[in-house]
Amino acid sequence: MKVLITSDGYRDDINGVAQIVAVYADEMRRRGIEVKVLTLSDQNISYKNGDDYYLQSYRSIFYPEWKKSHIRRHEFIDEIVAWKPDIIHIHTEGPTGIIANMISDICGAPIVMTSHTDYSKYVFGKVCKIFPITLIPMVWGLFAYKHASLVILPAEKALTFDQHVFVKNKCKVLHNGINLKKFQRNVTKEERRKLMSQYGIRDNNKILLVVSRLGKEKKITNILNWMKQLLEKDPEIQLVIVGDGLYRKKLEKQTAKQNISDSVFFTGRIPPDQIYRFYSIGTVYVSASDFEVNSLSYIEAMACSLPIVCRKDMCLNGVLENGVNGYSFETGDDFCEYIMKIFENEDIRLKLGQKAKEMSLRFDDKHFVDSTLEIYDEVITNLEGVCVH
Repeated sequence: MKVLITSDGYRDDINGVAQIVAVYADEMRRRGIEVKVLTLSDQNISYKNGDDYYLQSYRSIFYPEWKKSHIRRHEFIDEIVAWKPDIIHIHTEGPTGIIANMISDICGAPIVMTSHTDYSKYVFGKVCKIFPITLIPMVWGLFAYKHASLVILPAEKALTFDQHVFVKNKCKVLHNGINLKKFQRNVTKEERRKLMSQYGIRDNNKILLVVSRLGKEKKITNILNWMKQLLEKDPEIQLVIVGDGLYRKKLEKQTAKQNISDSVFFTGRIPPDQIYRFYSIGTVYVSASDFEVNSLSYIEAMACSLPIVCRKDMCLNGVLENGVNGYSFETGDDFCEYIMKIFENEDIRLKLGQKAKEMSLRFDDKHFVDSTLEIYDEVITNLEGVCVH
């Protein structure tokens, strides 16, 4: 089977979609499946790395975290067309998704799309605040997914998104997976101490960990507010925020304004292959976001035996069991209560962490890719059946 995967982000990009695409490509290639990846370059040139094709791009003015490209004709595209993929898997609806549809028209390869983001909030949010019309994302979704034989949704929550209203009949839920072994690598006590020393973090077992792109929708500002309350209960508690983004400066200003800078640490951008080291210093993984569809960082933390304390949300169905591998909260008071409960009882922390590691096995990349390949076979078989008749 020849599989073309397209995504505007890949490998070195700091977001969940990019890392999911890398998981797909790596595991399929490990199995001997022919895979080509078409993505966007971070440089002002187009280039090729093996079977990974990077097209020249630029940053969006309105959303600087997004890469854009107007390329529609290129020798790389011609090369992929000549290769004749059996199936095309689109992971982002932007420039590479548009090119993927062009390739499909020429080659006749069926399309599978994964819808990772709630565009009603992320893209159309500002427009819908001015013009409260849900029809905008509904119609957009109809056109965005109309050429797909099947649309994969990472969680049941995604079925509620406006963009899927007209395409629910061809949607299938499949939770994302990760390479668990990448995050379960051994970190020695000495390595841990050096890492903590590098960022000025005190060596204790009262560390809240956030691993995230620093965007407004992640609601890290809430955690900083609650951190102020927690420090009044226990001054030894620390918060480590791993990642970078457009909202970082505002978060740093808030930290200084609340006079909690001695207990809050920003690491900045960390290469994806080094993230596992930071899970080794965390005690509890926390998130206040209700924007997630199927966050990989939850699973990564669980794989590293960290209890997770996250805002109650549909995306946690099948991921977080309250009181089993962590806690889901609705208010800041709930958040603080659960954190203190974990920090004040070592047995509870260890039991939650152990169960978290066990439950992370549900999201192993091998099961994930097995299910994806079954979907590919189903789509190709259905297409062949239609062609026969």
